[in-house]
This record gives sequence, structure tokens and C-alpha cells, in this order.
Amino acid sequence: MSWKVAQEYLEGLQVQNSHIVFENLLNLFQQRLWHQLTDELEIFIQNPNVRNILNLIEFYVRFIKPFEERLNQLRLVRIVISISEQINDSNERLKFIKELTELPKVSSTPDASIVSHSNLATLYVKVGSLEDAKTTLEQTKKTLEEISTSDSSVYSSYYFACTEYNRIRGNPEEYYKNALQYLEYTDITKLNEQVRVDFAYNFGISALIGRETFNFGELLEHPIIEALKGSQYEWLGQALTIFNNGSIKDWHDFQAKHKSTLNNIGNLVNNVQLLDQKICIMSIVNLFFSLGSKDRSVTLNFLSERIGKSIVEVETLLMRTMSLGFIKGHIDQVTQIVYVEWVKPRVLNLDQIAIMGNRFHEWIKNLDTILVDMENQQFSTKVTQ
Repeated sequence: MSWKVAQEYLEGLQVQNSHIVFENLLNLFQQRLWHQLTDELEIFIQNPNVRNILNLIEFYVRFIKPFEERLNQLRLVRIVISISEQINDSNERLKFIKELTELPKVSSTPDASIVSHSNLATLYVKVGSLEDAKTTLEQTKKTLEEISTSDSSVYSSYYFACTEYNRIRGNPEEYYKNALQYLEYTDITKLNEQVRVDFAYNFGISALIGRETFNFGELLEHPIIEALKGSQYEWLGQALTIFNNGSIKDWHDFQAKHKSTLNNIGNLVNNVQLLDQKICIMSIVNLFFSLGSKDRSVTLNFLSERIGKSIVEVETLLMRTMSLGFIKGHIDQVTQIVYVEWVKPRVLNLDQIAIMGNRFHEWIKNLDTILVDMENQQFSTKVTQ
């Protein structure tokens, strides 16, 4: 299709839709100001009136497509992906985006190729073609590793596709890792409220049921979790706080209070034993964290009473806690005492910061005592001489 035909199409739209302003697009197109035209297109297609009235797929085919090679390819891809949201049928939308990935200039422009293929992988997941999604993500990862770009949206699109793939595959640990990366490269203030809420929910659930995921403090510090407040998932934020604190009693009370809600979430019902193990491990970690470095020795009986488990179960939990690298120490089987020399640093909440502050004040007091003793010894030595 020629540029002349594209111009005639736009002029026709202007006649048919007098309440939509096409003048800027037409002037920039006629002057061949491609950069400025791209700016205007990005604004134009997000206009609610435009999205409600115009067939944007037709708009792309009849107006943008004739000169699409003249545009910045990454920005073109973003525009076309936004336009594709008008296609309700997921398979049709997938076909549309696949054609975009195959455009010669898009496929030869690394960052544009990554974003288009990431969106394609997300659509493969949506239609249930997980093998195609996996293959697409593997190829996209290779391209991503070969380029250097400062555009965060390139990484954001890739990691979002990875989160969707791992969410459907039921791999919470990989989901959690990819979600952290996605959030690192994404301005969440630009996401609509429901998208933020849904992402925060999936993020939080993955943290709870991930076998190796225990960094609840880091999770709770992320702004995305604020989206849970006031939503139907507000209880999840409370659960994450309980796990971060390692409060077994609070967890049992929480389970009783929210029994009906929790019983309707398959991921939690299917991981009851894992959740029990994780809250016990967090209780152990928090206990030793709260103790001073000189006081980190407790009996197995004390731990048994604290977490409500038998001595044998306590020993298993301690070994698991050590294998995860949260504490370093040993168990004296003769005296039945646990000695801990080191506790892994972690993101602290206000209560935990207060504990650290108290410990620091204790350290200063001890230091003052030592200095006074040294001064007294020096004085005694001089008097003796």
C-alpha cells in the first residue's frame, strides 16, 4: 500500500470522525517527520475515544503499515502490541503478534525482537501452548544476553512473560525470581489498579509456597504489596507479615480466622505441610536473631515447646534451617543444646530494627564498662609503682 493511499485513508477517517483530531497525525505524516509522528501515534492510540470508536487493527494495516519501516522499531512494536489489545480472540491476537515478530526490520532489531517475542510467549501461555512459550522464551533469552540496552521495558517484557509461564507451570520459586526481576524493571505506578492487585497476589502466594523462598522481609518492603491493602486479598499481606515474624501462634489464629478463604486456594491447601515447616523455620531464625551473639544457645526442649514439635522434629527443622544457610552452628547431642555462631543478615521490619537498636545500646554499655575497668587497672598500676 502506497503512502498516498495511507494519506487518503487518514483523510477519510477525519471526515467520518469529526470529533477525533487527526490533524497532527496528518501534518506530521505529510512532512515525513517520523520521530514526531511516532510520538503522536503513541498518544493517539491511548486516547479512550479513539480506542472505543476506531478499528485500530484496520488503522494499523491501512495507515501505519505502509511506513512502519521508517519508525523506531522498538516503539513500533509497543504501538502494535497496544493496538492488538482490541483483538478479543486470543488465537487471533497470537497470529497477529506472530506476524509482527516476523517483520524483517523487527526481527533484525534486537530490542524490538525481544519485546515482540516476549509478548508472543505470553500469548502462547494464554492459549495453552506451553512448549511454544518455552521455546520462544529460550530464544529470547539468548538475544537478551547478547545485547546491552538501557531501555527497561525490554527487560520488563521478557520477565513478565517468564512470570506468566512459570505461574501456569506451577513453579513458584522460578515465578518469584522472575517477578523480582520484572518489578526491578517496571514502573508499577503505570499499571492499572487491578493488574497491581493480581500481580501482588500471585507474588505473595509464590513466596508462601516456594520451597526455597524465605525472604519475606524483602517482599514486604516492595511497593507492589501495598496493592493488597483494601483489596479482596488484604489477608495475604497479613499472612506474609506473620511468616516474616515467624509467629506460629499468630499463624494458627490466622488459619482459624480465614479458614474458608484459605480452603478455597488450591496452592495453599496442597502445601499445608510445607507452610507448617516454613513458619517453624522462620520462628527458629527469628529466635536466634533476637538473641545476642553470646546468648545463642538454647535447649532442644525449649525449641520443642516454642514451636510445638517433638525433639526429633526440632532436630530435623534445625538441620533444614542450617542447610538453607540461615544459621550456622551445631547440636550437642549429649547436653541436648543448640549452639548458633551466626545468623544470616536479613531485611528488617521496625520491631526487628528496635531489637538491633537495643543490642547496640547493650554493646555500648559493655564497652563503657570495659573502658572503666581498663582505666581503673591503669590507675592501680600507677599507684603501686
